Amino acid sequence: MAKSMTLDATIAATQQQLWGVLADLDQVSQWHHGVKEIKPLTDTKMRMGSSWIERRSSDGKREFVSTITANVWEPPTKFGLHVEGKMMRMDLWFLLTPAGTGTHVHYEGHIAGKGIGKLFTGKMVKMMKEIDGDLLDRLAAQVRRGTKTQPAAKPKAGAKASKKTTARKT
Repeated sequence: MAKSMTLDATIAATQQQLWGVLADLDQVSQWHHGVKEIKPLTDTKMRMGSSWIERRSSDGKREFVSTITANVWEPPTKFGLHVEGKMMRMDLWFLLTPAGTGTHVHYEGHIAGKGIGKLFTGKMVKMMKEIDGDLLDRLAAQVRRGTKTQPAAKPKAGAKASKKTTARKT
């Protein structure tokens, strides 16, 4: 049974600025916690069908290796990824809509365990919420930084993005 997590935020940036960060593999490790390595399997220019292998660690101990494919590509409004890991699969997407002087970002992540991983789907979603609960704050911070190479930082209390997080079974 798949479970999901959603995040919503209004970010002080244009759709194009946000898209520029989302669609740039070189920036992923700058705003995603724990990304250790990204190995492109296709051309490094991101587009529909682009794929790569990503190694990440959420706690410095356990390593997760996944194959990720861009499977929704509607610039500058909709961006989606399919993630295949050893014990899970995920579908993630971002929907970007104008909101006053900024952009409303809706993020959804659907996760389903594979094999024995089915027993741990709830735990995987909990871990995802712990790791990526501030994902949209980090996205906003990366847009503010531009393309400068800096590691992802934990947001300060009172971050500028307004957000709502929910988890649900699907």
